[in-house]
Amino acid sequence: MNSNGTYSVTGNSVCGNNVDSVVVTVLVPPTATITANGPTTFCQGGSVALTANGGSSYLWSGGQTTSTITVSSGTAYTVTVTNLCGSSVATQNITVNPLPVASISASGSTNFCQGGSVTLAANGGSSYLWSNGSVSNSITVSQSGNYIVTATNSCGNDTASVSVVSVAAPQSQIISSTNPLVLCPDESLQLQAVVNNSYNYQWSTGDTTSTIVVNHGGLYSLTVTNICGSSVSSVTVVQSNLQVAATASPQAGIAPLNVSFANGSLNYNALQWNFGDGSASSSASSPQHTYSSYGNYTATVTVTDTLGCSEVLSINIFVDEIVNFSLPNIITANGDSRNDNFEFITYVGVKEYAITIYNRWGKEVRKINSSDIKIWDGKNDDGNECSAGSYF
Repeated sequence: MNSNGTYSVTGNSVCGNNVDSVVVTVLVPPTATITANGPTTFCQGGSVALTANGGSSYLWSGGQTTSTITVSSGTAYTVTVTNLCGSSVATQNITVNPLPVASISASGSTNFCQGGSVTLAANGGSSYLWSNGSVSNSITVSQSGNYIVTATNSCGNDTASVSVVSVAAPQSQIISSTNPLVLCPDESLQLQAVVNNSYNYQWSTGDTTSTIVVNHGGLYSLTVTNICGSSVSSVTVVQSNLQVAATASPQAGIAPLNVSFANGSLNYNALQWNFGDGSASSSASSPQHTYSSYGNYTATVTVTDTLGCSEVLSINIFVDEIVNFSLPNIITANGDSRNDNFEFITYVGVKEYAITIYNRWGKEVRKINSSDIKIWDGKNDDGNECSAGSYF
């Protein structure tokens, strides 16, 4: 028998008959097949289910023993199908297309001098679109800018960018905080280079900053360098030699006080005196001035040179008040209320005083000061009346 079926037999005897049957299954060697539930070519991140057929047991090349497996990697998947009559092998190729990953490679430095260029090559896709409109995989650029490329394939697109800097040759230029470049006495001057992030600075003073402060006249030079070369510039700072000097005599006295001013300034071309009392100023070199009122005054002399520099000197003048007082030369201390007291009468200028009275033999009889009553009633320090006579 070589085919499937149910086979029966009937046995006969004198005692009767009996029937028996058997089911025969004819097994054939397995024929392995693989079916997929979707495309076997897909993009990275996708998957497909593979199902093996044709046997009673299965062994995949990845070690799985189920009839169906889900795969996401691109490779050849093999399954061995087995039954009682043997085994069979089937293979299914899976292709996984990568997602685009854009990148840009440069043929040289992306920082170059004006007049140069660099070639940018795109990678990671099957087609390309640059920000300048080019659709080739490489472009040659000579201008500064940010260049972007979009890389595309059947699975999508991705972008990459690169910054290109076209560097200009350096231009040295010195800028001053004042114009013209004049350094007045006791002052300083700031010199500043044009600021550029690509520059390195070297001053003739040895400084390497973009700005320096100078305190002396002279020639100052600046060298600026970058990857494209160097440039030198220089400026001359003119130093003012202006000097102010003056005296006054006297600087103190009683009003009216006549003061002689003497100018000793050097290297000036204009001069002005201000006497500090509200009077008119003077351009005389060594003027005289009269202060008629009590007070403290500040006289100033201002000198200016042809460079526009000015210097000022101050002189203090003190004018005291006029002292005026009166003393009697005779008293009659007899109690008749007429000329009984010696009275010290002050008018102006007296702030403190002390009076000592002596008899004709030089003996002190009374002392009076500015804190006492301003009179002498003819009594001594003990309160006793002095005898008639001459007192000094």
